[in-house]
Amino acid sequence: MNKITKILSVVLLSLTLGFGAQAQKIAYINSAELLADLPEVKQAKTNLETLTAQLKKKLEAQIKSLQTKAQSLQKEYERGDLSPKEAEIKKAELTKEQENLAKMEQNMAQQVADKEQTLLQPILDKVNKIIADVAKDNGYSYVMDLSSGVLLYYDESNDITALVKAKL
Repeated sequence: MNKITKILSVVLLSLTLGFGAQAQKIAYINSAELLADLPEVKQAKTNLETLTAQLKKKLEAQIKSLQTKAQSLQKEYERGDLSPKEAEIKKAELTKEQENLAKMEQNMAQQVADKEQTLLQPILDKVNKIIADVAKDNGYSYVMDLSSGVLLYYDESNDITALVKAKL
């Protein structure tokens, strides 16, 4: 009796899992391709490149100024215009400026990252909503992102990239 119960349980479980698996549709999308084609993403990248160039130019000017000061200090020291104590004080000032430049560079990198997040998040939210809408409209239970490298096998007939592009 116990053996029959186990066999019936296994059969019922197999049937239940079999019916559940047949009802689910899985699709994939190449989000990297999709995003690369969006004008909003292209504009955001242009804005980020402009910001990066401006910040880089500002940083390079500060670095050049620091290098000029360091060369000037070296020449003054070599000519004997500075006492060892004065040279140490000026060297400490240059070291402090160098540390400030390193902090400035880190702040600039964070500023670019924050701007990227600000520009891209609304676009990503829009795309994710459209992906969800297309998936619901077409009866897909799951949509996998091909560009993330997570998916090992896919049937090309389930690519909904073109459908999402059409809705954009």
